[in-house]
Amino acid sequence: MKPKTLLALVFVLLALAIGNYVLSLRESKKKEVRKEEVLIPEGIKVNYLLIRNGNKTIELVRKGDDWFLEKPIKTKADGMEVDSILFRLQSLAKVRDLGVKNFDPKIYGLENSTKTIEYRGGNGSWGKIVFGGENPAGTHIYASKNGRLFLVEKIVLDVFRRTPEEIREKRIFWGKVDDVDSYIISFKGKKVVGKKGGDRWTLKGNLCKTYDPMKADYIVDDFGFLRFKEIKGNLSFKGTPILVVVFKNKKGEKIMDFKLYKKDKISGLFPACESISGLTGYLDQSRFNILKDDIEKLCKMEVKNGPKKDKGQKGGGKESR
Repeated sequence: MKPKTLLALVFVLLALAIGNYVLSLRESKKKEVRKEEVLIPEGIKVNYLLIRNGNKTIELVRKGDDWFLEKPIKTKADGMEVDSILFRLQSLAKVRDLGVKNFDPKIYGLENSTKTIEYRGGNGSWGKIVFGGENPAGTHIYASKNGRLFLVEKIVLDVFRRTPEEIREKRIFWGKVDDVDSYIISFKGKKVVGKKGGDRWTLKGNLCKTYDPMKADYIVDDFGFLRFKEIKGNLSFKGTPILVVVFKNKKGEKIMDFKLYKKDKISGLFPACESISGLTGYLDQSRFNILKDDIEKLCKMEVKNGPKKDKGQKGGGKESR
């Protein structure tokens, strides 16, 4: 190979190496920027949130795997609602660092702001985010954190619209499913009593002629996942409930006392209450249908000249849930 050709090849290889190095630097800078493009770093496991909006304060504390409201009321929080708030702050609320140092907070509506969020992470990290006014285009809002000025998507304001009633636990019967040893169900004037012995259930009552104990756990499972559509305090209940479900533990103590009333014609929702927790609110039609269907599946249907089938079966196939 001629010396000139060899020298040219060396220059080409050197140029490629420099180009690759520059590109790698740019990519690494992009990755660094992406890490900063959230209000709370995604790697932090947040265990404390304090949301202030004017004179309203919502304080949330994680205890183990569960979240609890500390202010303005002390109660269990709905983990799904808290997760959606964190998702806003850690994923959706992309920000842009304006790179302005020693800025005047008055100009950006940040001085004496009534909208702030404080958080703590399990690794000891702490942060406070202050939200200010809109940018001139009205498309974003200003925010400050650790002396830096950001532009934030306005969707983050959804966090400040949440109310304690929305954030509090909406599950009707959480944390005690494994304690259920017996239940009494009153449905449309008829009753069934279930008693658990080991892994087997015995069922009796005037709900139907014969029962299918294999379906007895369905009712307990339903209430393990059942949620109020909307929690509403100080509800007034009229008339006789169309459904009453009482769960008891091995000691015979009530651990759930649930009553559901006739559907409200205006809202289309079913008023309901649970006296042990004191929760009152509404169930929607789909949740009522789940309860109704599984209560009916407790009954076996007599079929002439053939085997017994329950209402949940079609033909000879297996039932799916």
